Amino acid sequence: MQYMVQRLQIIQILQEQRIMQLGRQLESYRERRAEFAQFSRLPPELRRQIWALAIPPQVFRPFRYLEPSYLEWKSLPPPTISRVCREARHVAYQQGALYRHEFLAPIFWTWFSGQRDILDLSAYCMSENGFIPLQTSLLREAKAIILDVGLVSDPLIAGLNSKSSHLGKVDTIYLTVGNPSQVEKRSWHPHAVARLFRGQSFALVDIEDGQELERLEQILQMSGSDEVNLMNWWHRDAITRLQDQIRPPADKMKAWRDAKQLLLQGWISHHYPTTLPLPESFFDENGVIRVQEVRMAYPQIPKVQLVHAFELIPVSRFAKWRMLEDIRG
Repeated sequence: MQYMVQRLQIIQILQEQRIMQLGRQLESYRERRAEFAQFSRLPPELRRQIWALAIPPQVFRPFRYLEPSYLEWKSLPPPTISRVCREARHVAYQQGALYRHEFLAPIFWTWFSGQRDILDLSAYCMSENGFIPLQTSLLREAKAIILDVGLVSDPLIAGLNSKSSHLGKVDTIYLTVGNPSQVEKRSWHPHAVARLFRGQSFALVDIEDGQELERLEQILQMSGSDEVNLMNWWHRDAITRLQDQIRPPADKMKAWRDAKQLLLQGWISHHYPTTLPLPESFFDENGVIRVQEVRMAYPQIPKVQLVHAFELIPVSRFAKWRMLEDIRG
């Protein structure tokens, strides 16, 4: 009994000490609290514009396959400014909203801004079941989406253009040529990483833009020739493979461009159904759609780009999944 009393007294003393310690920390935070008197004097319209600029664009992939038997669900937290003050929170929720993962237990919520964020569906293989409810909700709000060029098919096009998803707001579709290339901060030269990602965690390089490809080649050359950076064989091999893939052979480019044409034709047929064939002026001598001509008749048609996709991932996750590449579902 005496032992129990002594133990309770020790616990009480420790709790009191912890409370005092937390109180001192709270006081120090209050003393160091920053006040932006000049910012509060700005016109409300200007303050709201500044808050909106503080919301970073993100790429949201609802899930990915790290291994055939391991499905990783992902969620994005609300922007940091939503916890600053009431005005900032109001601006943040004008830009985006919280969406629910309906199939997860316990229920998870994710943040998504259709105006700023990119919806990544590159890991999704369309089946008879169609999109999950979360993907359908996000497709109604997204302005830009990412698809895997190898997964473009009639079921996917039908699902994208169905009444439930209806790509009414999508103005850009990125077709990734292969898996996103995973990049960890210590695997490349810091200057190369900074040049490629420009402060973001995701980079898209247009494969049909010669200047973009030349810039990417220079960035990879900088990483591969760095003697100070102690990269292991995997890093060097990854950079070598990327350098070989920058300018793909003609047969691959033709297949990828065919997928691009399939997407455009599917969008036209679903949004403007007609029994009449499309005008000949919409096609060049090789049967390729003239996007500019089509856009004059159908201004809402999205822009489709073939891109290399690069993702900057945290060190801890990279260490856990050594060979981290998407395995398509």
